[in-house]
Amino acid sequence: MKIVNSSQIKLLDKKTIEEFGIPSLVLMERAGLEVFKILQKKYYFNKILILCGTGNNGGDGLVLARLFHSINKKVTIVLIGDNNKRTQENRHQLDLVKKLSINILDYTNDLDFNNYDLIIDSIFGVGLTRNLEGEYFEIINKANNSNSFKVAIDIPSGINADNGKILGIAFKANVTITFALPKIAHYSDQCLDYIGELHIVDIGIPEFYYENINTNLVDENFIKNIFNFERKKNSHKGTFGRHLLIGGSIGLTGAINLAIKASLISGTGLVYGIVPNEIYNILASQIPSAMIYPINDKKIYEIIENSNCISIGNGFGNNTENIKLLEYLIENYKNPLIIDADAINHISKNIETLKNRKYLTIITPHVGELSRLINVSINEIQQDRIKAISNFSNIFNNNFILVLKGAKTIISDSNNIYINSTGSPSLARGGSGDILSGIIGSMICQNNNILNSVILSVYIHGLVGEIISNKINDINIIPENIIDYIPLAFNKIGKLSNI
Repeated sequence: MKIVNSSQIKLLDKKTIEEFGIPSLVLMERAGLEVFKILQKKYYFNKILILCGTGNNGGDGLVLARLFHSINKKVTIVLIGDNNKRTQENRHQLDLVKKLSINILDYTNDLDFNNYDLIIDSIFGVGLTRNLEGEYFEIINKANNSNSFKVAIDIPSGINADNGKILGIAFKANVTITFALPKIAHYSDQCLDYIGELHIVDIGIPEFYYENINTNLVDENFIKNIFNFERKKNSHKGTFGRHLLIGGSIGLTGAINLAIKASLISGTGLVYGIVPNEIYNILASQIPSAMIYPINDKKIYEIIENSNCISIGNGFGNNTENIKLLEYLIENYKNPLIIDADAINHISKNIETLKNRKYLTIITPHVGELSRLINVSINEIQQDRIKAISNFSNIFNNNFILVLKGAKTIISDSNNIYINSTGSPSLARGGSGDILSGIIGSMICQNNNILNSVILSVYIHGLVGEIISNKINDINIIPENIIDYIPLAFNKIGKLSNI
């Protein structure tokens, strides 16, 4: 499924109306009906308050008011904004509503929001860019502080649809029902606590208009088309690749330990580790299933040469030998190289070295690491992750895949953007990113399509978090629990049950 910004969805609407020939009012009726069907099917409400703005989002709310009135619900409409600025479609819907015995009010500050089972936000649509003040701020604040169930139409009012920025205040929905395609803000980290449960409904926009949209939602349907890891009966350990992981330092043995274990349990045929001499005995005793070598061993360059994929940076620290090996790999290693954690921090001090790398490279930063890499503040990245990814693409060539970690991790290959749909707060702890690095390397070793391997790994990692949240909770886990649940994520996808 594609994901759109405000300009793209407006263009899709325009084409559907002007080229394809579906009138705007028909799209509005369809939108209201689809919202109505979901709310009727899943919930029961009797007293309903609908907050209607002056645009077409408010028109959707007015359609919904008629539909609830038709089944004898107690509906109250609150008109918000300058009535002289209502769109033509909004005015048409308001004229229809006025012919019915529906309670229609202008907002006053003595309105008690707790008198209603359900509050529906149809104040603003996807075009809002200014901060909300005055009456708008007051209305949304009162709605948020009420005990009523809250539903947003298309997007919660107060959210910038293009980047997820909260514009002073935003409606905090239990459910958001959006039309045709999800918007970028629906999967923006700072908006997740405002969106609630997201539903995406079809209102009749033809799918052939989606072709040139380059932002994609990584959901179950997407993964089904790229997950094909059937293991043939005549397979052997070499069939499933050689993954080398390099990292670790005094005090940071856990990071490389977790990354190696994640690679092992994700199905890699042969897993190697290269670690500083001073922690070699610790790692070798902790992970007997992997082949661990001290960094001064003469065999390491042979291991590097024979590896299908290398991950470097987990628990990397400031170890001088680790840094020398990183610089060697950037210049010489021809297979996919995953640069993570402290390796990102080191190379951000010498960007030219990384920019000159000729071979496929996967960079997996969190926002702090990306900030150092592209010289943009953490706050600026958080406000607009898509823009930050664009900045990265302007600096680095097409040989780079970026994995920007977060509540909804984003993957980019310079040409397309993929926003992951899975995840949970259970992953918000040290070591989680190291586990992701191990999964990515494992998937690359087992699959010829590198980009699909990265996308799949991020989805699996997030799915593990969701499984943990359902089986334990988001609080009382340690990173080892994440590794323990990796097989269940594979099983849930459905084609690797023999791992």
